[in-house]
Amino acid sequence: MDWYNDNLFFFPENQGGFLFMITKSEIQNNLQKDDQKPIVARQTKFSTPDYSKLIPALMVLKQTVSQMKMYILALNQSTMIL
Repeated sequence: MDWYNDNLFFFPENQGGFLFMITKSEIQNNLQKDDQKPIVARQTKFSTPDYSKLIPALMVLKQTVSQMKMYILALNQSTMIL
């Protein structure tokens, strides 16, 4: 999450070509109301390179929900740090 001008941006972990944005005025207006409702962030386009091709030892975290265990996968196991 980061501010750019008067916009608060949220960066999704998967870098799927988009990010989310809420304006500062939306936040301020909502805080001044007695009946506050959730603010819905707008999805905006965000062009990023394919980091899995640029970083050979890109770590991917995967959770197996059925067994509730965490696994760490890497493209190059010699660079994996546990």
